[in-house]
Parts: sequence; C-alpha cells; structure tokens
Amino acid sequence: MLSLGALSAHIKSGAFRGLVASSRFPEFVDIPTMRELGYEEELFGIWFSFLAPAGIPEDARKALVGAIEQAVKAPAITARLASLGILQSYATPEQTAAEIRAELKRVGEIARKTGLAK
Repeated sequence: MLSLGALSAHIKSGAFRGLVASSRFPEFVDIPTMRELGYEEELFGIWFSFLAPAGIPEDARKALVGAIEQAVKAPAITARLASLGILQSYATPEQTAAEIRAELKRVGEIARKTGLAK
C-alpha cells in the first residue's frame, strides 16, 4: 500500500496499476474507492502534521495554527502538492488529534486480530 503521490508517475507510465484508493483522485478516475467497492472502512491514509510540545503557550499555538492553516489553504501550495499526486486538506488540531486516536485504535484492533499484538 503506497500513496498515489508516490506512485503517480509509475501509474501514468503503465508500470504499476492502481487497484483501489480511499478517496477519489481526479487524475485517476478509473481507480475505484473502497466505498464504491462496498467496503465500510477505508485504507489507512498518509498524513502529515505539525506537532508542538505539550504546554506550548496559547499565543504561540494560535499563531502557529493560523499560519499553518493559511499555508495549507493557499492555492499555490494546493496546486504544487496536487502535481505531486498529493490531495491535501486542513484539519484543526482537535480534528487531527481525534484522527490520530481513531487510527491508533484501528491499528491496535487489527494487530490484536492478526496476532501481532496481545
């Protein structure tokens, strides 16, 4: 399982074939999504996040959050990342924390079911 961004040049050249994705990607309309195939769960996403130490001063946190949100939503950044096969979105710190917790829970459940963890 790899990101479309990492594989996009290989898929376009025909060296690799995309089998399934979690989200619809405009350049690869022939690759179905998990939900389109009838699965409730999606593949694990690849996400990038900025993290700061616990207890960061509130004014610094607000300044960083605002600057990061502005950069992520900038059309030039969106266009550049899209050309690399990366579809991005902005999530608040609270949304990001919830996503991390949910993914850790899901990975833990899979690890237990497969015997990789007790």
